[in-house]
Amino acid sequence: MQIGLKQQFPFPSLNKKREKNRGLPGVLFEELFECRKRKKTKQLRLNNSVDKLTYATQMSLRSSGQIQAAKLVKEITSTSPARAQKYRRALVKLEKQTTSILDGEEALSMIVEAKLSRHHYELVRSKDRIKFSSYKIVKQAKKKCYPKEGSITASVSHIEVELQALVDHTANCLVQAQKEVFSGLTSDQQNDLNLLYKWGFDRSSGLNPYKEKFDESDATDSSVFLSSLVPLRLINGDPDLRGSTFYGKTLTHHQR
Repeated sequence: MQIGLKQQFPFPSLNKKREKNRGLPGVLFEELFECRKRKKTKQLRLNNSVDKLTYATQMSLRSSGQIQAAKLVKEITSTSPARAQKYRRALVKLEKQTTSILDGEEALSMIVEAKLSRHHYELVRSKDRIKFSSYKIVKQAKKKCYPKEGSITASVSHIEVELQALVDHTANCLVQAQKEVFSGLTSDQQNDLNLLYKWGFDRSSGLNPYKEKFDESDATDSSVFLSSLVPLRLINGDPDLRGSTFYGKTLTHHQR
């Protein structure tokens, strides 16, 4: 059995639908690339003066509730031409003050503790070049960790450091790191300081030798021998006597 339709149903036009969906979907202005923004605002900038555009910006900011921003735009554009530069300098200065900047020594400490290579440090610094010092400054801080020039002897098979130069450099670094403590000492106390060290040796053998040609016939890279010197305490007075001062604190017999 067939039943005919007594009512007409309008069908949507495919051509109209295609025309409606033709083209790229709409994108918000703030999401556009810089070149697209310049292109879209080209006619607006050509047909209107700077004063007119500035005033329109002020009114738009006020209508959106950004009163302080509107006042700032007015002050920068309607007063002295140097006012904008002064505002910019003040803003950059404020950003530097509020941003914790790592100096060379702090950056070097981070590199050593995290075992970063120069490439890895540069990648970290690329995210915030204001906070992290340049690698040039890090290298300068690294050079300060070495004893005086001429005290290190290096060859293909060994490296030597003069003991006196190493001890002097270590003591100087400790004093520089504790300036506030040493500034409170008298001249007699400063002249009666004793730095205690521990020393030791370590070696490793049975390593896979590389096919390196050494100038010395008996040299080899299958084993490594290391001597180390580690500072323990910097004490004011005789370390064998009770009551000696360690960085301004009194050492008890148990602590010694």
